[in-house]
Amino acid sequence: MESDLESLPDQDMSSHSSSSRASTPTQPENFYSTCQKKKLIELELKTYTDSIDHTQILIKNLERQGLQNHQFIPTTAK
Repeated sequence: MESDLESLPDQDMSSHSSSSRASTPTQPENFYSTCQKKKLIELELKTYTDSIDHTQILIKNLERQGLQNHQFIPTTAK
């Protein structure tokens, strides 16, 4: 039968190693997941940036034509 003192280091080491494993995902999974998220964010950012650039060009064109204060009536397709 083990004494309490002999079993203490084993428990301490096992709890320490399992806690570090639980908090850190495996390297390939974490790297792949991070790369995928980064690609999606970059794609979304590019979409927004392109949209902003397009809107700025439209505003400049309207200003050149003197139409920036006019209301536009959208036409609806029937």
